[in-house]
This record gives sequence, structure tokens and C-alpha cells, in this order.
Amino acid sequence: MPRVTPRLRRLRQLRAILRLNVGLTVYQAIQDAIAEPDIDLSDSSNSSDTDDTDDTDNSSSSDDSSDNEEASQAVLPPEFVEAVYNALNHTKESRYILPRVILPKSSDWYDNIAQNENPKRYKAHFRVSKLSYEALLRLIEHHPVFYNNSTCEQTPVSKQLHVALYYFGCDGSAGSWIQVGSRFGIGEGTVQLFVNRVLTAILYYEDNLVKWPQPGSEHYQQMIDMHLHLHGFPNCLGFVNSSHFNIFHRPFGQGGNTFWNHHDQYSLNGMFIVDAETRILFTALGCILPHNKY
Repeated sequence: MPRVTPRLRRLRQLRAILRLNVGLTVYQAIQDAIAEPDIDLSDSSNSSDTDDTDDTDNSSSSDDSSDNEEASQAVLPPEFVEAVYNALNHTKESRYILPRVILPKSSDWYDNIAQNENPKRYKAHFRVSKLSYEALLRLIEHHPVFYNNSTCEQTPVSKQLHVALYYFGCDGSAGSWIQVGSRFGIGEGTVQLFVNRVLTAILYYEDNLVKWPQPGSEHYQQMIDMHLHLHGFPNCLGFVNSSHFNIFHRPFGQGGNTFWNHHDQYSLNGMFIVDAETRILFTALGCILPHNKY
């Protein structure tokens, strides 16, 4: 979920005021329409009737005038509405509304340590081997999401991918935007931007990489032969396993209790089928069931 910045909060407040003004204007128009008579039933020839109803007419007219005054007072003053419009336009044109505070940052860990770690520590940080990282980088580095028409070039894709992989491997408070940003010497908003870009690029290739082999094809037979050669299982296409992905709190709705697992946590259950070299062939995450079904 995007972070609610002071600028976004102000935009929401100003738009709420303008919506309120529209509602009050409509309310006044309705009150004016009710106050205006459609047919004039008065007759100048019946002077006696006119005299008898003077008090009633005066009372009704006074009531109508009081209603009109209340309706007119309900509408915001034009000067105030104009000021709100000006403030809204100014806020839209300004990227920041508060003074910028320059925070100390350092990318020393990433530049001088992280990329020179031994294979075991590298995989502990980024959850993939260096060979897998390089293969993934070659796959996504030319995706359009990493290029724009701005005169300010993006951060190299290699670093954006490292930031995203590090974030994917974090858990709990260690996975906050601020914590990850401090690790790489970037802002928390930049961390979120990098992660979203990498996810966009990876998901673009999902259908080409995560797919079930076509029965009877050469690739299908190669996978069966690989299982027999590496693991001794004849006529085996893959291995299946599942894992729980913890979620922060109980999901809303009547079926929220179905997400409670035997580890005493709320989670999504994911199932994966991989081939002999642990390449993913099929995934399924979560299951939609009635709230009284388990």
C-alpha cells in the first residue's frame, strides 16, 4: 500500500472540501426549488379572503425566508472555494510541501562488501546463488520498465535487482522500507519503486518460464529421463511440496479463520511442482472455500 505522505493527505483534504461544497450547492438548489410556488392561487377580487389570510401568509413567508437564509449560509463563501482551488492546484504542482530533510546515507555495504561475499554469505543475503542472480539479470535487464524518457537515468538494473532480492528475503521488521533503504544507502520510497519494477519485469516472463511440459514432446521425455538418471524414479515428471506464507493479520470476511494454520499463524498455503533440477513447473497459492469448509 502506498505511504500516505503529507502531500497526499493535503490533496485528500482539499478534494473533500470541494466535494462538500458541491453537496451544499445541490442542497441549496433543492431548497430554493421547494420554496418557489409553482401556481399563484391568490385572487385580487377576493379582498376579504386576502385579509383573513394575511397572518398565515406572513408566517409562511417568514418561514420560507428563514429556510432560504439557512440554505444560503450552508454554501461555502466563493472566496473560500477559490482559495481551496488555488491551494489544490499549488499542491498538485509541488512534489513536496514540507522542507526536505537530508538524511545521511551510505552504500558502502553494497558497493564494497555485499557483491564480494563468498557464495554462502551471498546466498544468505539475496536467497539466490550468484549464477542464478546473473541469469535473472540477463532475463529482465532489457524490460521497458527499467527505461524512461527522463534526462535522469535510472539506477542500474543490477542494483535494483539486488535490492528487490534482499527485500524478498527479509522477514518481520527487517523487511521494512526504511531498514532495506538504510542497508543500500537509498530512500524507503526508492526501495518500493525498485521492488515494483523488478516484480513487473519478472511477472512479464512468468508464462514463458513457469509452465507444464507438453505431453509427448521431446522436453517432456527429457524430464522423465532426468528424474530416472539423477534420482532413480521411473516415469516421474516432478516433485511436489508445499509451504506456508505468513500474513500479517487475519483476513477480513467470514472466511478469515480458514487461514489459521497448525503453526498458530495466519498464512497462505502454496503448492509447488518442480522438475529434477528444481525448476518450477506449476504453482498454486491459497484456496477459496466457504467459511465453514476446511
